This record gives sequence, C-alpha cells and structure tokens, in this order.
Amino acid sequence: MNIIKQSVKKFGVGSLLVLLVAQLSGCSASKGIQPSQTTCNQFLTQMKAHQFSAAYSLLSSQFKRAAPQMQNYWGLVEKNRGKVQSWTQQDILIRNSPSGLSINLTYGLQCKKGASRVQFVCVNENGKWLIQAVNFSG
Repeated sequence: MNIIKQSVKKFGVGSLLVLLVAQLSGCSASKGIQPSQTTCNQFLTQMKAHQFSAAYSLLSSQFKRAAPQMQNYWGLVEKNRGKVQSWTQQDILIRNSPSGLSINLTYGLQCKKGASRVQFVCVNENGKWLIQAVNFSG
C-alpha cells in the first residue's frame, strides 16, 4: 500500500490508473500505449499541415472506408475554433474486448479562437498501431 501512496504522489492519480489498467490488461496493452501516442501525434501533425493523404496512411483498413469525411471535420474545427496551434494528451483508456485490444486517447486541442477535443481509438493491425476511429468535439 505504501508503494501505491508513493506512486500517487509521484505520478498523480491518472498515471496510476493507467499503470493499473495496463497491468490488468496484460503486457501487450502497455506496449501499445507509446506506439498509439506516436501515431496520434503524427496524425495531428499531418492534419495541422493539411497533409491529409499522409494522415490517411495512419488509419486502420476498416476506418479508411469511413474516413473520407475526416478532412471535412478538420475543416469545421478550423472554421469554428481557428487553426490548431498545439495539443496535449488528456486521457488514456485501455479496452480489452472479444474483438481485441484497443487504446483510446483523448487530446485537448489549443486553437486560435478556443479549445477543442479529439478522441482516438487505436488498434493493432498487422503489428502496427493504427487509428480505428476519430471523434472531434467542441
């Protein structure tokens, strides 16, 4: 119990929860967090630069079929909130279901005219963590 108290003080409750979920979900989940974060950061970087085909390459094969509207959603974010200036990761949720493991990441977007949020669902496809779903809000 003393180790948990030290972890809460050192890393904060959110980080502790991520560690506990990763341990409960198994080793493969914790190995997927960093690659999923990298994929999402690359996606946001490419979307910000309007390199939509490069961003499209980071999508899972299943999501690529539904993704043509993605560029329109990004345009709405820029129209309503202004150009995206930066982002910060806010939450991580690891899900283990019968359909497989997924890592959900939420980012806060700092835009010229206000803040927005984007949520990602990442899945492992052929050894690579790719984006299965994107949800822009705010």
